[in-house]
Amino acid sequence: MPWPAILKSMRVVTAPAPAALVSSAVPLPPPVHDPYKPTVAVLLGNTFSEPTDVLGPYAMFAESGEYNVYTVAASRTLRTLTGGLDLVPHLSFEELAARLHGDPEIVVVPQIVDIRASINAPVVAWVRGQARGHRSCSPGVPALKCWPRAE
Repeated sequence: MPWPAILKSMRVVTAPAPAALVSSAVPLPPPVHDPYKPTVAVLLGNTFSEPTDVLGPYAMFAESGEYNVYTVAASRTLRTLTGGLDLVPHLSFEELAARLHGDPEIVVVPQIVDIRASINAPVVAWVRGQARGHRSCSPGVPALKCWPRAE
């Protein structure tokens, strides 16, 4: 049976970044903001986020050239996506709010592993704050219904 190999692969894929890498990661400056374009915030959790839910929408909005697109998280520390890709968010929630003087027009919420964990409480709170008074991803569905585990 290949179970030991599969389990070993799963441990490697879901392992957090090594402490040395986390402490040495230097955030790059965020992209230049164009106040005439709508802003898209692509959320990163404090636990693993699904890479296709993060990278696909990021690439789509960024390549269009029609939006300011930022990855955002509770802080600008290294985040690991499921599968092992590490990245540093462009902006923290506070930095995004200061840059925009308000909220982004679009928030992309990926699947986040163990979203109910206490470490993700700031992420859930931010999403709930963004959902107030905003449209949902589906007509007639409350904004948080698109991300049911946040409720």
